[in-house]
Amino acid sequence: MAPAHLLDLASAVVWNDYIRQTFRGVSCTYGDDRHLTNLILSAGSDTLFVPGAKAITNAPESVRGYLKQQLRWNKSFYRELLWTVPFLFTRSRYMVFDVIVQTILPLVLTLAVASSLAFAVLFDAHRILHYLLAITVMALVRCSYAIYRTRRPSFLLFVLYGFLHAALLIPLRIRALTTLTDNRWGTRTAV
Repeated sequence: MAPAHLLDLASAVVWNDYIRQTFRGVSCTYGDDRHLTNLILSAGSDTLFVPGAKAITNAPESVRGYLKQQLRWNKSFYRELLWTVPFLFTRSRYMVFDVIVQTILPLVLTLAVASSLAFAVLFDAHRILHYLLAITVMALVRCSYAIYRTRRPSFLLFVLYGFLHAALLIPLRIRALTTLTDNRWGTRTAV
């Protein structure tokens, strides 16, 4: 175990970096939970998953509020990815795998959606049915485990989420990448 004065020094460094975070010269006002986790991990410490932990949050009650929340979360993910990469390969293989999947999969999905739509528009409009079927099958595969574990068929509603994801969240990710330095919350009048 490290001496107490070294732990205090490490905590002070993490705290100072945490409260003074900027991105491209702009003060960061959201994504602080992800940034704090990155600072702890980059300092060589670990974080723990506590399945029984309880938290209270304000969840969006409208599609507009949800999209604003997702825009913030996507911006903070991409911004914090720059903090994660330097120490990523010193962490567990699962963390490396998870970060790579979280980074690459949305980009591949965006490419797949764009190319499928372009092909359908330019060459064969009937191909859009194949694409819609592919979304349905992928969503069914993805929610089948939840249905198996919980015995709740309501998880089939995630099939609708697949379509919402393709129609709303893919363009939102592109917007997030192009507005990383816009630090407005979008859901609050004062920051």
